Parts: sequence; C-alpha cells; structure tokens
Amino acid sequence: MATIRADEIGNIIHERIEQYRREVRVVNTGELVEFEEGTIGIALNLESNNVGVVLMATGRIAQIPVSEAYLGRVINAQAKPTDGRGEISAFGISA
Repeated sequence: MATIRADEIGNIIHERIEQYRREVRVVNTGELVEFEEGTIGIALNLESNNVGVVLMATGRIAQIPVSEAYLGRVINAQAKPTDGRGEISAFGISA
C-alpha cells in the first residue's frame, strides 16, 4: 500500500491552483412570458425598476414599472391590477 506524504498533497494542490483558469462569460437570456389574452413575449431586460418584454406579434418592446408593490399581485399586460385588491402605486404613479 502506497503512502502519500503531506508535502506531495501540498504540491498537487499548488499545481492545480496554478493551472486554474477562471473564465467569465456574459450570456443574455430571455424568459418566455404569456399574457392573459395569449400574446407571447420574451422578457429581456429584468431591471430593479423596469421589465422589458419583446412582444412576438409586433416586435415592439413593452415596459411596465416594477416595485415591491407588485409582489404577490396579479396584473394584465398593461400593468393594471386584475386581482381586485385596488390600484398599485409604483414610484408615486398609479398603474
């Protein structure tokens, strides 16, 4: 049975660290969305205060405001609430 010495393990780890090459890749991905009336779109820019969706039927970008006020709410394609819980105020404006 072969024995492995601590300095051999250290050398192997050091060699692996020296050979490690970190790659950073930026990948654009879209998320498929379907609106209530059946229009399909792809969400491309998911920002903290805005969501942009390319509508597949028109090729135009639809944008709606985004804030914590929208969490747990049900809205239509025009960002109007459809859950019967009243208007949504995002950034001081009603949707």
